[in-house]
Amino acid sequence: MTLIQAMKTMQQAGFIQAKDSHSRFFRDIEELLFEAKLDLNDYTPKIQTGEIVQNHPTPSAYYQCT
Repeated sequence: MTLIQAMKTMQQAGFIQAKDSHSRFFRDIEELLFEAKLDLNDYTPKIQTGEIVQNHPTPSAYYQCT
């Protein structure tokens, strides 16, 4: 699934903020949706841990949700 789909899945699960591995601070998921729709890589949302991981042998993106 794309990043926007993964973010919306996490939002529906009750998470409201996310940050990528390069950021220091969390941002509202709603704010990130515009940027997320530009990323067409394959991601997996892990609702149990609050993570969104990129399905790639050498992932360049990782998100933590709260």
